[in-house]
Amino acid sequence: MAVTSTDRPVPLEHAYSELPLAKTLESLVADRKAPVYVVHFTQLEAAQSAQDFTSINVCTREEKAALANAIEGFKFSSPYGPDIKKWLRHGIGLHHAGLLPKYRVLIEQLAQKGLLKIICGTDTLGVGINVPIRTVLFTRLCKYDGQKTGILSARDFHQIAGRAGRKGFDDRGWVVVQAPEHVIENLKLAEKFARDGKKTVKRHPAEKNFVNWDKNTFLRLISAPPERLTSRFQVTHGMLLNVLSRNGDGCKAMQQLIARCHETPRQKQAHIKRAWQLFRSLLDRKIVEFIQPSEKGTPQAESSQSVVRPRPDPLPQEREQQSDSAVLSKRSELASDYGQILPLPGGEGRGEGERKLRVNIELQEDFSMDQALSLYLLDTIPLVDPQQPDYALILLTLVESILEDPDIILRKQLDRVKDQKMAEMKMEGIEYDQRMEELEKLEYPKPNQEFIYSTFNAFADRHPWVGQENIRPKSIAREMFESFRSFSDYIRDYELQRAEGVLLRHLNRVYKVLAQNVPDAAKNDQIREMELYLASMIRQVDSSLLDEWEKMRDPSFQRAETKEVRPPGAEEAAQDITRDTKAFTAAIRNRIFVILRGLAIADYEAALGSLSEGRVPRDPKIDSTVQSQGLAELAPPKDVGRADLPISQDEQRCVPTDADGQPWTAERLRAALEAYELEHERICLDPNARNTRHTYVVPSEDKKSWRVQQMLVDPEEANDWVAEFEVDLAQSRTLGEPSLQLRRIGSLV
Repeated sequence: MAVTSTDRPVPLEHAYSELPLAKTLESLVADRKAPVYVVHFTQLEAAQSAQDFTSINVCTREEKAALANAIEGFKFSSPYGPDIKKWLRHGIGLHHAGLLPKYRVLIEQLAQKGLLKIICGTDTLGVGINVPIRTVLFTRLCKYDGQKTGILSARDFHQIAGRAGRKGFDDRGWVVVQAPEHVIENLKLAEKFARDGKKTVKRHPAEKNFVNWDKNTFLRLISAPPERLTSRFQVTHGMLLNVLSRNGDGCKAMQQLIARCHETPRQKQAHIKRAWQLFRSLLDRKIVEFIQPSEKGTPQAESSQSVVRPRPDPLPQEREQQSDSAVLSKRSELASDYGQILPLPGGEGRGEGERKLRVNIELQEDFSMDQALSLYLLDTIPLVDPQQPDYALILLTLVESILEDPDIILRKQLDRVKDQKMAEMKMEGIEYDQRMEELEKLEYPKPNQEFIYSTFNAFADRHPWVGQENIRPKSIAREMFESFRSFSDYIRDYELQRAEGVLLRHLNRVYKVLAQNVPDAAKNDQIREMELYLASMIRQVDSSLLDEWEKMRDPSFQRAETKEVRPPGAEEAAQDITRDTKAFTAAIRNRIFVILRGLAIADYEAALGSLSEGRVPRDPKIDSTVQSQGLAELAPPKDVGRADLPISQDEQRCVPTDADGQPWTAERLRAALEAYELEHERICLDPNARNTRHTYVVPSEDKKSWRVQQMLVDPEEANDWVAEFEVDLAQSRTLGEPSLQLRRIGSLV
């Protein structure tokens, strides 16, 4: 079947702009062509434009007041919320898949009310988001598709441009395309040369992620017919479970489904072969079972006759793909989340005859296999010893391994790993070229990867249907549990503000697999705690779709305020001074500069007193707030190191030592400083010397200590001497402040 009609209820007008983007936008708003959807092809560019456009006055005072009134009471509670709120107050919306659903829904609602003049977003505009607009403004006509950068296809162009013009509101829509930035800049330079006569250097196009376009490219896309759509039909375990669970003959229904798909006869044969492979694997694993003739009509057989099994309360991410403006369609969408069955006219697609198969009645009521490698998970869980202390964490890693990779989060993790490795290699004096070579070998964290890869390879050998599927070990939800981080903590720590929605979708998928794929018999108390925490946290971060459902049932519904949900054990972890790495590092640096100040002014007793091995442990009940934050000024404790006081045996055991166990004394520190001053004038303690770039922190592999290298900055900035410290994390937690051992003072190499 082909769709060839090009008639539109709202005709389009096309224009090519060679003005700077901001001026083009001002012109469109002044000509009453708003609301304008500004199309970008990366989320970063969309956010940057939203910030840039705040300098344009697109709303009157009355319009800004109406916006402020419309968003009053809305909770911009996530780390990215304040930025979204700031842009909305200027009449500018941001819309892309990286945002939390509640922000996207808010933008759509404000756009429907006509309160937003500008919406900065990505090309997802073409897949049915509910943003009524008058003008579509393309910032470029080239796009990176994951492999290469190329000119937009005609289908993509028409799909995005076709959103311009609101039926029933506009008599026409406008589609505007910006010329490349370097072309616009060169036109401005040409005007300047004609006016002033001064020669200028022409701008060149970007070397990466850019393909040039011009007005002829634009005109070609306008008249070009859309490319042919290709079918993406695939047979999966989840599809088989759903179809085979239907009333009647599920096998016949599956055959009909494959026969009606838009594939070639050869591809249909491949789908049939794959369906049989998957079906046999489900039977072998006893996930589905035949209903014996003697069982037909029994309560067990009848209990599994429904098409959709009851499900727990839906999570907000489960229906986030699209939202419709009509209340009826919203009601249908949300109703389906609760497992209600919408009958098909005439029983179409249900199959005929008696029911022959059912899902194993020993599995949980909401069991599903939505992930392609769900069967691998079920096969591998029994291989993990449930008595292992980290059993729950290993199972969580297995769950994350069968999910798609949230690339932006994994890139941030890899950047963190590279930064730590770079600091470590700098401390070791490794040459630049070798450092770069070593960095290329690094990966983001993949706990238990040897076990996962070996078990997956064995699984793939037994199941030929695995084909191109691959396992993807990662640690995102696990890292949150291990470090007791909340959703906001994780976003801030990895600077994922523009990708809050990506993290929430991943956590939602982890929860669904834990709840619906992992057999109840494999769950211990810790796993159930994880499951409960994830469910509560997802609802707390964004319950927008659930709130919509409740408002339909009760117009007076008001969502109750809740505190931010944290993993089990977070309250105890909050007392851990080492948990907040930034605050702990600041406390360490503060202590180090107390020591360096003692050296610089020749107060060696004060320097000795600031080394933890020479300190009396502080009472954790005293000044607990300051100790837990680790940010107070760390002066040497009173009376420590004074020569006029008697030294007890306990205090003798607390004398600070170096890495070889040799004691530090005032005379030894004086000798070290004299050696330093033979080569340098003095130790600098100015703001430049205290810059964080002169401090390198490397955690140990066993996570029990940190190695800290502080550069000794001199007036000539030779910076070839260092003071090296070791931080005992366990003792730091006990003391409530950093526990430092001075390993050495000497030359960098």
